Amino acid sequence: MATTLPQARKLLTAAELELFAASRGDALKALTAVQLRGKVKRSRTLRDKYQDLLRRQKVATRGRTGTKAGASGVANERTAQKAQVFAEVLARFEQRLAQVEAAAERAARKTAAAQARLVGLAQQQAQAAARAARTPARSAKAPAKVPVAAKKLGPTSERARAARHAMQPKVAGLQKVQAHVAARGRRAQAKRDGRR
Repeated sequence: MATTLPQARKLLTAAELELFAASRGDALKALTAVQLRGKVKRSRTLRDKYQDLLRRQKVATRGRTGTKAGASGVANERTAQKAQVFAEVLARFEQRLAQVEAAAERAARKTAAAQARLVGLAQQQAQAAARAARTPARSAKAPAKVPVAAKKLGPTSERARAARHAMQPKVAGLQKVQAHVAARGRRAQAKRDGRR
């Protein structure tokens, strides 16, 4: 069962009570990771202090009373309660610190991913600018130069040309229509050959 504020007021000193109050509710949520680490260290020190004191008191009581448990009546009960209070306080601080660190890690991963995207975008823009710088600028009036290789259309050898012409009517299924086109092409070629 968690210790309440009125119970803690009866047990703790003013400084210890301040630490207890910082481990509850909105005060706990307002702490930063650095502050939480300090509070964890302080509450762990106090918990260990009261646990050690409780052990020493039990040994002393065992020697005095001769009981095996080292407790008689309400002896050492206040120290045991203080040790329990600071164990609870420590657990709350550690839990909140884990939440804050996990949130910070998620935010750092998001930021790193966003930066990686920005770096990638900047690299793409730099590459595009470099490509643009390498290609000569064309004026709107000047026609684009067509490479010599692009001017030659169709197959270059007779065999390839014949295979292409033989395949075209079969593919299109328009043999009759293609016949006059092929004849016209042959006549045009004959005219060109005759001019030489």
